[in-house]
Amino acid sequence: MDSRWEKHADESLIKLVRKLVLDVKLPPKLDKVSSRSDLKGLKKAGSELWLDTGDREAALKNWAAELSGLTTNNTLANQVVQKGVCDEVICGAVSALRSSAQSLGEKDLAIEIGFVVNSYIARSLVATFGAHVSVELHPAVAHDADATVMFAKRYHEIDPDNFYIKAPLTPAGVIAVKRLGEAGIRVNFTLGFSARQNHLLARISQPTFVNVFLGRDNQVVVENDLGDGKYVGEKAALASQKDVREARQKGTTRTRHIAASFRAADQVKTLAGVDVQTIPPGVVEKFYAMKLDPSDIKADLDVDLPVNVKDKSVNVLWEISDSFRKMTEALARENVSGMTPAQLMEFIRGKGIADLFGNYSPADLAAIRSKGKIPDLSGWANRGFALDDLLTVSALESFAKDQEELDSRIANFMKKIK
Repeated sequence: MDSRWEKHADESLIKLVRKLVLDVKLPPKLDKVSSRSDLKGLKKAGSELWLDTGDREAALKNWAAELSGLTTNNTLANQVVQKGVCDEVICGAVSALRSSAQSLGEKDLAIEIGFVVNSYIARSLVATFGAHVSVELHPAVAHDADATVMFAKRYHEIDPDNFYIKAPLTPAGVIAVKRLGEAGIRVNFTLGFSARQNHLLARISQPTFVNVFLGRDNQVVVENDLGDGKYVGEKAALASQKDVREARQKGTTRTRHIAASFRAADQVKTLAGVDVQTIPPGVVEKFYAMKLDPSDIKADLDVDLPVNVKDKSVNVLWEISDSFRKMTEALARENVSGMTPAQLMEFIRGKGIADLFGNYSPADLAAIRSKGKIPDLSGWANRGFALDDLLTVSALESFAKDQEELDSRIANFMKKIK
């Protein structure tokens, strides 16, 4: 573990922060929950259904008996925090930690207060809906396997029955999630965009869940004039679902597949039968407005959706090459838990896969962050970076930017409370 994180591993600090989290008063449980026939149709088709929000009020407007989980991330948590609903929790945590954890610097203090806030948001959702909640790690640990494991275990200890821990797709994440699985901790491995990424994760890291952020797959094609974007993300999600399902049938993984980043209600119907759908409130409202008869909702996971793309580089979202499969099987015979991120990347490249985890310079990352969630591919032409990897890095940089905004709000309270 990088020395930066050693203070966060101090047992007295961990106990103090856990007490702060568990002492916060939570909202009451929702006592009356209606059922919906359209959601019953989706469940009958084989999909578990979650809401993609950390906003309790937004979830209350759309909750139904057929929903069983919620997902949060750095962006969604920041949206909640900026509304001011966590200000009292932040102030209490600042006061307690300033007096009891004086060895922490300002940035470290903000990270611990952010841990309290994220835990509060997730526990509020658990208390209200009695559902599982996916809780995202701070982006600052994304490239440190030991720190990822440490903070994931800390979240797990807050609510081992209801929390899924979200770790981002990085070389360090591949290693950390494998270790966490070996420790029995359920992980939602996030920021996946392609079938090949999830093939690797399901086989090597064995998380509870992998994802395809299908809406962003569609959007990157549209914004870069590579086609109309229709069905691109859906095709990637179905290809990934099929591969993960086949791996489960072979007994080589336990992982389940999540379709995420929905942008339109008809995508929900198209992807009926995918293991899990996590749907934003705005999209689920539009799905409800469709008033579908449950008999019209059927799983067709083997459908070959037509796509209109101008560049074969987009095919990486749904194709898994034989060489990639061979590399993955070779890696499965290695002690991945004992690797460093550099050793993992060296192994993958040594097997002929050079574009999975790109070597991005600080200037590259700054350029990616400036563009937001969707990269401008014109700047990466002929540099050997694959589309799925660029999307993952862009997503992580976007999360980091939103996390900085959340941390800034915490820092403002820290300045006021001495």
